[in-house]
Amino acid sequence: MPQNLENPRAKIRLAWLFAAATLLVVASPAQAGIAFVALDQDQTWTVYYQDTPDAPPRPIPKPIQGDASAPSLSPDNQTIVFEIQSAGLYTCPVQTDQDCAKLPLPAGDGARPTWWDNTGQIAYAHYRTDANGEDSELYLIDPARQIVTPLITQTGSLDYPDLSPNRRYLAYTVSGTVGLRRGGVQVTQSLWRMDLSTGKARQLLLSDAQDLHPAWSPNGQSLAFASNRSGQFEIWITDAEGAHPQLLTSGPNGKMWPTWSPDGQTILYTHLEDGRHQLWMIDADGSNPRRYQPFGPGSNKELRDADWR
Repeated sequence: MPQNLENPRAKIRLAWLFAAATLLVVASPAQAGIAFVALDQDQTWTVYYQDTPDAPPRPIPKPIQGDASAPSLSPDNQTIVFEIQSAGLYTCPVQTDQDCAKLPLPAGDGARPTWWDNTGQIAYAHYRTDANGEDSELYLIDPARQIVTPLITQTGSLDYPDLSPNRRYLAYTVSGTVGLRRGGVQVTQSLWRMDLSTGKARQLLLSDAQDLHPAWSPNGQSLAFASNRSGQFEIWITDAEGAHPQLLTSGPNGKMWPTWSPDGQTILYTHLEDGRHQLWMIDADGSNPRRYQPFGPGSNKELRDADWR
């Protein structure tokens, strides 16, 4: 049976966050943009943005040198938040020449940011290293007020947060280690879902596999995720309760980082081909896999970490 976990310290905080979110009227963006990172000629990863899948990609200027990753588009498609390796989280405007801003995080490293609905707040994984090793929790930052709040604290390292479209559930990954009977340890990565109205969390899928990168479908009825339960990392889909997981992709090499098209008909994902990152897309029913080539058929750029909103 799925595990349940109630975090009393988080319950009140999450209840008011859920109540505040449900009062918001979510407007559909005027355009469906795509953000991703590409490996440029200087051998650093840069965020690119497209107004539509057919539009030419344009780079988002980095405020400092370094590898960018994990871009996330705001609900109105006006701002991108992303991480720069060992340098923190940054927000940059999509359409204007305004400067980027570094998020004022507490000591540690921020990773995998995602927008908290249209409140302007951002959820992210907060990593800290001490004498006992590395650990991470989920935090929420309000950039306008420069307030950082712990969001979820539980056993294991928490990462890859994704808020459901109805703002009730937060999907995320919990990583840990399990001691083996004959010695050694096994790394586990499991999908969890927090009910923000009650503060209760439960594990969605029970297995020895590594499940990560959860992504809610636009209607909130399904989760796409990456898992090695078939022997290598592929894209899978399960319903919102964690029942009936179905394999979506197949073929050689691993696939990661799924993101849904706004109409829920297509999933874009990262495909590692012969050691190189590429973007592929596939219909949500598992048919018609094809390479996504925003720079044209002749381009050999490496691409990964897409966000489609």
